[in-house]
Amino acid sequence: MTRKVTKDGKQLATRLKFFFDMLFLAAVVLFVIKIGVLLLNKAASLDIALPGGTFLWNFGPLMAAAVAVVGSKMLKDRDKFTG
Repeated sequence: MTRKVTKDGKQLATRLKFFFDMLFLAAVVLFVIKIGVLLLNKAASLDIALPGGTFLWNFGPLMAAAVAVVGSKMLKDRDKFTG
């Protein structure tokens, strides 16, 4: 029974690690898209609007990256103590 619980815990940790990694990657992609659009708007005198409003594009990548980093850190600390 203990082995099954340990195995299930490791599988959950692996899934959560993957989720946090993908969340961080999505945050980086959103940030790169925002910077790219801003540069295109300035350099080429375009007026490309990002859908979803400015709050989403200004704080969305930051919040997603923060959640991903904190979640990964918590998993790492948990694994350190559980062995």
